[in-house]
Amino acid sequence: MKSLQDMVDSKNNTDLIIPKGKLASFFWYEVDEKLLENEKIVMEKYFPIYKLGKLNDGSLFWEGVIKPELIGNTECSLRLVYSNTYPNDA
Repeated sequence: MKSLQDMVDSKNNTDLIIPKGKLASFFWYEVDEKLLENEKIVMEKYFPIYKLGKLNDGSLFWEGVIKPELIGNTECSLRLVYSNTYPNDA
């Protein structure tokens, strides 16, 4: 098994490819920044009451207050959390 240093030093290494100037990321919104910008545009247009937030684990969410007519004058807080595999599971 190769050591980490051997993999870094190997000129023919294709095991790990990180674009120059980018660190490896596990969050969809860091990998595809344009997708996040599009999500913001759509949410602002169709659901302006929701605000974007981030959980301690790095997951993004939209949160807002709704007033469902079926239960009277009650306000409900709603939080929609992106899964770690978004957009592949959407």
